[in-house]
Parts: sequence; structure tokens; C-alpha cells
Amino acid sequence: MSLILRQGYGIATIQGAPNPGYRKFGVPPGGAFDMISLAFANALVGNVSDLPTVELALFTGTFESTSKHLLAAVGAEAEILVNGTQLPNRRSFLVSKGDSIEVKSFTRGCRLYLASKGGFFHTLEGPLPRGAELESAIFEGPPAASEAPEPSSLANEKLRIVPGPHANLIDFSQLEASTFKLGVKMDRVGIRLEGPILGSAPELPSEPSVMGAIQLTPAGELIIHGPDGPTVGGYPKVAAVISADWPKMGQLTPGQELKFELDSLRQARIMAERHERKLRSQLAELFKKGPSDSTG
Repeated sequence: MSLILRQGYGIATIQGAPNPGYRKFGVPPGGAFDMISLAFANALVGNVSDLPTVELALFTGTFESTSKHLLAAVGAEAEILVNGTQLPNRRSFLVSKGDSIEVKSFTRGCRLYLASKGGFFHTLEGPLPRGAELESAIFEGPPAASEAPEPSSLANEKLRIVPGPHANLIDFSQLEASTFKLGVKMDRVGIRLEGPILGSAPELPSEPSVMGAIQLTPAGELIIHGPDGPTVGGYPKVAAVISADWPKMGQLTPGQELKFELDSLRQARIMAERHERKLRSQLAELFKKGPSDSTG
């Protein structure tokens, strides 16, 4: 055991790599909403990029350390304090048995990823309850990486999209010209947008859906599917967010304004390849720089 959740407001879950291949059984892939921040947090403690972390969504709360181990927090900008002392963002830090780790005051972004050497594990699925005991490896050796760069997922004022199978139901020039506002009804399942009515949705037979799919509701509103979104749906899918911008979706916050930019499928594939190359390069550079001077 390494951490105990003493109190928390917001949503804390254990998230790592998605688990594909089970949609036919009605199980979404899940996984971290912002895979860039997940990878950076893991790199700072010497993990492979997709080991399980604690995903904190608009969270304030306190953890207690039960052993000496190495932590890192990357993603949304937030205050992180150990025994009352505020730490720099996006760096690894050591904690000892009995230390208090407090997370508060999200000032930018929606999700923060707390990584531990060896990854975090918990027997229960879903939001972590107060008193949850999180398992991770005992700390051994020096930190593996230096300060992480600011995740590009925080630059989320615009999402790039491609037309969906029911694209004929809306006017894409109107869609690109419109500004939407994120409603309070948003979680890992989906993000509901408030804005202009772009069309009407006919009743359709349910068919498969994917992360990033944008559905048009009968009321003319738009919903974007997240990593825990439905595997099938009957609302028309008018568009889809390109995979390179999925991490940006994970950092959208309630009340934020949002615009869309239309891309071609070919451009989306190019952007996906560039996204992967950039992330690999950034992770390699992190390990190349070596330990952070601020780590105890």
C-alpha cells in the first residue's frame, strides 16, 4: 500500500491504457482521458507511458502516504502541497510514510494525473471512495526524468473534426462558425455542448459508436463521446473528433467556450502520426535530461 484517500471532492479514478476489443460485449475501452498527461506523469517516475495513475477530475482532496515512494502530477494546473509546502508543477517528488499530499485549486484544465513508481492499483472499479487504499511499488533508485513540458492537451480552445456517417444532417460551415459552451453535464462518458441548434435528428437504429463521436440529439444539441462512452447509439453521428485531439477533450472544463475546425480524413491520419512522433520525442527527451533538481 502507498496512498490512502482521506478526503476528496470531485472524481478520482484509476486510469491507464485503454482496454480495446470488448465493444462487441458492450464494454467501452476506457483508459485515461488525456493520454499525453498520463505519459508525462509516468515518465517522471520512470514508468512506461501507460501504467495506471490516479486521474483527478476537478478534484480537491487529501491523500496520506503509507510508505516512501516517488510521485509526479501532470495535467491540469493545480496546487499540490506536501505537508503544507507547495510543489512546482510537472515535477517528480518523494514522499515518506505519514506525509500528507493535498491537491486543490484547479486553475486551468480539468484532469490531473498522479503517478507513482510502479503504477497505482485498486481492487474497485469506478470513483475512489474516501478511505480507498491504493497499492504501488516501494520506491527504489533515483527519479528517472526531469521537469515535464506543458501538455499540449491544455491548448484546447478548438477541436479538429472529420465528417461522420450522418454528416448530411448539419451545415458544417455553420458548425465551424459557431461557438459552443460546455455544459455541466460532462464526464468520462460524454460531453454535452450548449449552443446553436444545427439540425434535427431522425430516429435511427442503434449502431456502433467510438470515442470522439459527435452525436446530434433530437433537440438539436451535440454530445461528444468520451473513453467510457456508449458502444452503440441511436442518435445520428454527424462528426468525430480526430484522435490527435482526444487528449484536449479530457481537459475541457464546464462553462468553457469551444469551436470546431473541419479536417479531411487524410489530414486526420497525418495529425495522428505527427501526434505519436511528437509524444515519443518528448518522452525520449525527458529521460535524456535526467533527474529533476527539485526532487528530494
